Amino acid sequence: MVVLLGPPGSGKGTQGKLLADHFSIPHIATGDVIRDHIARKSDFGIMIERDIANGEFAPSEIITSTVLETLQLRDEGGWILDGFPRDLSQAEVFMQWLEGRGSSNPHFIQLGVPSSALVDRLGGRWICGQCDTSYHANSLQTAGMFCVHDGAPLYRRPEDEPGSVLRRLEIYEKVTLPVSRFIAETVPVCLVDGRPAPGPIFGSILHCIGNAHFREL
Repeated sequence: MVVLLGPPGSGKGTQGKLLADHFSIPHIATGDVIRDHIARKSDFGIMIERDIANGEFAPSEIITSTVLETLQLRDEGGWILDGFPRDLSQAEVFMQWLEGRGSSNPHFIQLGVPSSALVDRLGGRWICGQCDTSYHANSLQTAGMFCVHDGAPLYRRPEDEPGSVLRRLEIYEKVTLPVSRFIAETVPVCLVDGRPAPGPIFGSILHCIGNAHFREL
């Protein structure tokens, strides 16, 4: 079991998919769960759609219950979790839930990326509407506005619009960054440089998992 921590745009989704494939266990991404509700126009999705587009968080209590229910269903075989917990109240409930399980804690991985790089990544991000592969605007001159894997058109998420990106990073600094410090007071957290290409980052994460090589935040 692995929990990926880090700011928006740090590569949690990419690494989550790589880890899920490597270990053959589910990748549970809070952002994907939220976007699925919005796409299906569920009551929850309708309620949070405007907040998400503006870079705000979904209601904490609902997200917590949804994530824990999902983890409970898949707890036996393990999982990769990203995008949760996002605030201290979620972190407190999550750590209590882990303690109540009576088994070993997951590996906590913190991806670190400077804010300037995050603005560039998020502001230039385009997503395949079919396979969810992400592209940067700088690469689209050769790839066009279609996915090279399946030919599906690319789109920009509302939360990746320039104004929303800055708001998301502001909220992360104030609300989510303290979560990593809170968790590190209880269990080890491995700090990984999120600036290189996905391959080297993946190798660093596997090194953390295999060698329990942790650094203080």
